[in-house]
Amino acid sequence: MRLRQEVGLNVYVGSVTDLPGCPDIAVSHAVYKLLGNTPAGEDANRIRLKQLQELGYSGVLCTVNDSNRRQIEILESNGWTKCDSFLNMRTDHTVSIYFYSFY
Repeated sequence: MRLRQEVGLNVYVGSVTDLPGCPDIAVSHAVYKLLGNTPAGEDANRIRLKQLQELGYSGVLCTVNDSNRRQIEILESNGWTKCDSFLNMRTDHTVSIYFYSFY
C-alpha cells in the first residue's frame, strides 16, 4: 500500500507491506520526499506512525543504511529500537534494522 503525507510544504510518499507470516507488523520502505525543500523528517515520521497505528498495525519494521546518520537520529529520537545490524552483501554497506512498537 502507498501512503502520502503532507507536512507543511513537504510531501512524502512511501510503501507499506505486511510482514509475511505476521500481518500485524508493517514493513515501511521506499519512503522519500516527493515535494518540498524544508526539513521535516521528524514530523513525517510521527504522521506515518499515526497512520499505521490507525490501520491496525501493532508495530513497524524498517532498515536504514548506517551511513544515513540523519535518518538514524530521527528514528532513535522518535522511539524506534535498533534490533540488529548486518552487512548488505550486494552494496557492501552496514544496514541496521529498527522496530517501533505501538504497545
